[in-house]
Amino acid sequence: MTIDGRLFVLDEQDRLVPRSVRVLHRDSERVVLAGDLTAGERVCATPLAHAVAGMAVRVVENSDPADTAAPASQQVRTAGVQR
Repeated sequence: MTIDGRLFVLDEQDRLVPRSVRVLHRDSERVVLAGDLTAGERVCATPLAHAVAGMAVRVVENSDPADTAAPASQQVRTAGVQR
């Protein structure tokens, strides 16, 4: 999540799209958000250096960055939105 209360979701072409949200609750395993999210959207769960709207990223499914070929600055872990 960015300092101004936005996070990124991924569109169909794996490009970043900013959304405005606010944190309702956070613990060691979960974050509950309110805002401009739709059920089924893929949320970028990895902080990215210099992320900008429209930036293409590579989605990786495993949690070990050493197992991927893309630079860490362009790898994205996703978490689904639940309602």
